[in-house]
Amino acid sequence: ARQHGCHVRYFTNWWQKWVDGKNPDNPKNALVSRLLRQEFIDPYKIPRDELEDFRRQYLFRYEYPEWEAGDNKSTADMDSEEYKQDAWERLRRKKGH
Repeated sequence: ARQHGCHVRYFTNWWQKWVDGKNPDNPKNALVSRLLRQEFIDPYKIPRDELEDFRRQYLFRYEYPEWEAGDNKSTADMDSEEYKQDAWERLRRKKGH
């Protein structure tokens, strides 16, 4: 039997949705949050300005890869996990981790 006046509301605030790339829908922000969690970093605890800067730096490395002359790579593979991980590794090297 269902009790009247008693229901459960699973609450997530705007900050969590924004950090997770759900509101507004932003797959690349969601990717950055996932990559931070893989490094055991809780993206909810990062100040907004630092998280925005981190996302900006990741997207710069994602959009403008550092290929050497003669590398046989193309931007057609931008959705591959290898491409995303390469951008992440370049950011880690820049940050000194």
